[in-house]
Amino acid sequence: MIFEEMKNALLVQLKSLGFDIPIYDENNKQDLQKPSFLMLLVSSKQVKEINGRYRYPTLFSIQYFPNPGNRTIPIGFHEMAERLYEELEYMEWEGKRYRGYELHHEILEDSLQFYISFDIHVTKQKPSALKMKHLEQEERYK
Repeated sequence: MIFEEMKNALLVQLKSLGFDIPIYDENNKQDLQKPSFLMLLVSSKQVKEINGRYRYPTLFSIQYFPNPGNRTIPIGFHEMAERLYEELEYMEWEGKRYRGYELHHEILEDSLQFYISFDIHVTKQKPSALKMKHLEQEERYK
């Protein structure tokens, strides 16, 4: 659930860039039209910290597919990469601001691959233990 919410927050951030092109994710990547974005959750892991705290380093991939007939509409690979670096470095989610790290990109075949990682911090509450109501104590001497 955490990953889906984080991915949705990143989708909202991507939509706010103002491009009028479709954004797909792993659930609807069939019939991909160009130009478009494809956003995928690439990897994540759970890192246990102290006192019920957990950290989830999460890597997202945002792929940009330009119009094959005209690569400059809406913009080219490097201009899009610069825009993604500027706009996606910080993201709001559940009232908190997250900073992306390890931002990098590469151009493969006919697409721009942009990668960004976020650390999601979660604190899990321990279940409350049953306590004794009262204890009767007896004393005996030998």
